[in-house]
Amino acid sequence: MADFFDKVKDGINKGVSTVSVRSKELVEVTKLKAEIDSLQRKKKDSIEELGNIVYVMLSRDNFDQSRVMSKYQEIAGIDQQIKVKEEEMQRLRAEAQAALGKPVTVGTCECGAPVSQGARFCAKCGRKVEQS
Repeated sequence: MADFFDKVKDGINKGVSTVSVRSKELVEVTKLKAEIDSLQRKKKDSIEELGNIVYVMLSRDNFDQSRVMSKYQEIAGIDQQIKVKEEEMQRLRAEAQAALGKPVTVGTCECGAPVSQGARFCAKCGRKVEQS
């Protein structure tokens, strides 16, 4: 009988742990997605502003390449910030997977299937997987 209660206790503990890990992941990923959305809006506005700058300069026959490059570098900086946030999201998801004892996805196969860490072959198509 004690064995039964130990199993129930272990099941409850595992469920609580899973909910805890998943809820933390959800909160952090949602926060990162909101930040990425904000950066993408900022990028869109900056690209529109760049277009207006170029249009005005060309219409006045007064093209200033340094001003265009400055705006381009600002946009490239936003792109870099987005990339960092996306990498952080991937890291959070991998940590959650590892905390739950599930295989960590490290990439995708040519067929589009996810490839787990340590896999030598794709589970979907059987292709040999190159690990980096």
